[in-house]
Amino acid sequence: MKAYIKDHAEEFGADGIEEVEAEEEKPTAAAAYAAAQKQKKEKQERSPLQGVFDTLSNIPMTKETILAAVILVLVLSNVYTYYAAPRPKRLVAQDETRRLSVDEAVRLLLREKHHGPLQQAEELNKILDDVEQRVVQLRASVAKIVSVHEVD
Repeated sequence: MKAYIKDHAEEFGADGIEEVEAEEEKPTAAAAYAAAQKQKKEKQERSPLQGVFDTLSNIPMTKETILAAVILVLVLSNVYTYYAAPRPKRLVAQDETRRLSVDEAVRLLLREKHHGPLQQAEELNKILDDVEQRVVQLRASVAKIVSVHEVD
């Protein structure tokens, strides 16, 4: 209303303008409180997205800023696509194979657990015999190599 009075001062005469200006200079405590509450309410009503837009509006628009924004959008798009897209069948098949091999390993461990100490000792002796045979074969191969080099 005060703005209307200022805009149409000739209709109210000079006294009306002075009164309006005098009133504007002295805000009442109630008006100050109302203005503070209004500002507080506006801040609370502002959505997080609006806060982001307000922050972005303060950034100067240069070529580098625009380029950085485009790169950021592309990176976010790639991240979203990576996590939202269905997995390729090849990866699903690999996961299935891994799961099956883990299942097989668990079964073998459970079988080994059920063997008694005597059976485990027999298996260890068999493994040691195999290792000894390989050692004998390796020593024979090394001896052949050494003998061939000594002849030369």
